[in-house]
Amino acid sequence: MLFLQYLLGLRALGHEVFWLDRLQSSGDRVHDHQLMDRFFKRFERYGFRDCCAVVLYDKADDETNLDRADVRGVTKEKIREIAQSSDVLLNFCCCLRQPLLSLFKHRVLVDLDPGVLQACALEWDLCIHDHQIFLTVGSRMAIDGCRVPTLGVNWRSFAPFVYLPMWEPAADPGDGKPFSSVTEWTWHTISLHDELEKLVRTVGFTPMDTLRIATSGMPAFYGATKRFGAVEPGQEADLVLLDADPLADI
Repeated sequence: MLFLQYLLGLRALGHEVFWLDRLQSSGDRVHDHQLMDRFFKRFERYGFRDCCAVVLYDKADDETNLDRADVRGVTKEKIREIAQSSDVLLNFCCCLRQPLLSLFKHRVLVDLDPGVLQACALEWDLCIHDHQIFLTVGSRMAIDGCRVPTLGVNWRSFAPFVYLPMWEPAADPGDGKPFSSVTEWTWHTISLHDELEKLVRTVGFTPMDTLRIATSGMPAFYGATKRFGAVEPGQEADLVLLDADPLADI
């Protein structure tokens, strides 16, 4: 829903949009294609089936090389054509990396998770400096004294997109009723287990998919699979021993 706000909003303003996503292979091609089919069905609901694609790459490739990857949705030649003819790339949260990034002439990094993104960039190469413009929803990023590392770039704050036709207006609660669209959290208020449970019971993910997201998903997103995300020689990992089956009850 978050990214759809941008796609639907830009399309409503008269812009042509194309969504390019990347997916690290699980090693099970049937499972990979099931995930991609689910992705395309969701995009089709909003009229984007013909303007989206997924680049599937192997775990051994930290960099998404288009020549070695498997592409669904359009051809590789079409992706190159779109990239070279596009006015701008909005790269959400460093999802696209080199060498895919170099296909686009004008590259804007859109930071939707301020603080977390910058902290991760201190540890891993997210190709931050391969962009020309840097946008963030962090309203204090450009203020002196902000403790979030700027990474040596000029962050420009902006208000997140909200595509209003997607949301039904709520009734006026009346005078004196508390109402706010602003919230805050700290690391201590986040429960990983609660988040995993919500992915299964609310979003509809399978327990196996949810466990993959929690273990190998984040290293795959940040291109750090050579160091994290697996239990094998040379990897860093914390092990949790359970007396129950999480695939039966997350």
